[in-house]
Amino acid sequence: MADGSAPPGPARGRRLLSFLLLAGGVKVPLDLLPGWLSTIAQGLPVTYGVEVARELVAGSSLAEVAPLLGAELLVGAIYARRGASLGLA
Repeated sequence: MADGSAPPGPARGRRLLSFLLLAGGVKVPLDLLPGWLSTIAQGLPVTYGVEVARELVAGSSLAEVAPLLGAELLVGAIYARRGASLGLA
C-alpha cells in the first residue's frame, strides 16, 4: 500500500497464525493456558502435532506418541471433510 501499511488480507492471516501458534501450544505449553483456551486448542490441527514433536525430541518412541498421532489424523480428517463440504478442497 502507498502509506506503507500491510493490506488487510495478509494482516488477518498474521493475526490468525499468531492465534493458532498461541492456542495450539506452540508458543506456550497448553497447561499454562486458561481452561477455555486449552479446550479450544483440543480442536486445532496444530495442537497434537506440536505435542508429538515435543515428545519425540524428549526421547519418546513412535509407539509412545501413537495416540497423539491418531488424534492429529482425526482432527485433520475432520477439517478436510469440513473443507470439502464447503467446496474448499
